[in-house]
Amino acid sequence: MGMSLADSFMTSGGYAAISGPAIAIVDQTALVTALLIGLAPHRYTAEMVTAGSR
Repeated sequence: MGMSLADSFMTSGGYAAISGPAIAIVDQTALVTALLIGLAPHRYTAEMVTAGSR
């Protein structure tokens, strides 16, 4: 049904908006950034400091 509909109205993939690929690139970049931030090991550890008498 899809191709017959496209043939009826003489449309092709060339009518896609330029914002489509741009949004896809931003989407992939955000996904990779979120994975890197979420899966990165913590590089700092807090040490327990005890109060000593002076």
